[in-house]
Amino acid sequence: YPGRNMAKYHSIVQVLEERIEHGDYLINDFPSERKLAAETGVSHMTARKVTQVLLEKGLLQRMENGRLAASSSRQESAAQIAFVSPAYPSLLNYKWMGNVISACADRDIQIRPFEYKHFNDVVLPQILESVDGVFFVSKAEALPPELISMFQEADAFVVSLDNDMSMHGIPSVLCHLPSSIDQLLAHLKGLGHQHVMAFNAQPEDSTIMDRLMRLRQAGHELGLTVEVQSWPVESFGNSLPQAKKALRQILDEGPLQATAIVAVTESASIGVIRVLYERGIRVPEDISVCCVANEGQCESYIPAITTFQETDIKSLVSQALKDMITRSWQGDLLLTPATVSLFQGESTSKAKA
Repeated sequence: YPGRNMAKYHSIVQVLEERIEHGDYLINDFPSERKLAAETGVSHMTARKVTQVLLEKGLLQRMENGRLAASSSRQESAAQIAFVSPAYPSLLNYKWMGNVISACADRDIQIRPFEYKHFNDVVLPQILESVDGVFFVSKAEALPPELISMFQEADAFVVSLDNDMSMHGIPSVLCHLPSSIDQLLAHLKGLGHQHVMAFNAQPEDSTIMDRLMRLRQAGHELGLTVEVQSWPVESFGNSLPQAKKALRQILDEGPLQATAIVAVTESASIGVIRVLYERGIRVPEDISVCCVANEGQCESYIPAITTFQETDIKSLVSQALKDMITRSWQGDLLLTPATVSLFQGESTSKAKA
């Protein structure tokens, strides 16, 4: 059946072209002709013809040891970028990834997403050895010194997203301004709130601890009483049910003294509002709720949660990508939005007398 064999031959070429162009072999070896034949169910001769076509197209190269290695047909093939994030669902991580992919597409740069499960995951050094640039999203734990050193010494240009690693000499991009917390507390004070609960259900990584510390400091400067309630979920745990569980326990111990709750993450604010509804505590009539970090749902929630306007993440990522490609970071190692505007939702109102 020559026609059928030819169709399968072209299909295999097309599949392998797509895999190479999407970076599937950045950290995985391209199969030998024998393995390729076994994988695709064709003869060794057909597999050899397939690899020969890919070699002629410049998508494969034969190494000195005879092995095949994937390359790229893109003009800017030297710029192979990885987006590396923890292996758990997160709307914010998806937002970062979408903007990184879009920024790379604008420059016709190859981008490949990867996930890791722990900081000693073998995939991390493999990625650093295989690509030219890495956008790295940290999981909710403090980075071990060994991983920081690995980033500092890597040939790949590493940029940290949503976690300030600039003090270690690693360029970092934040979509929130730490000082914006002052603006949020000033808004609550203007509504007559004097006692505020700072609420957390995420693991206490450096970002979360910085937010809690800023809430304490800004609250003190504004003359507010800030009560910190931090109930961190275990690593890779779901912070939404943890937030609900924590607030239920707090309410079981007695009525709240605070007239406003400031959640340090969006999921915590959603969990808080749900539990308050269950207990017959009205938002915002009985208590105000707001959120430090807008991860995309605050404005669509009922009631809309007071937070900050979403920032233009893509413009920040595009600037970081440009510096990553040139391997020359311009300006301060910490890249943040110039300004952040308050979104006054329906979840805050004047303090109850």
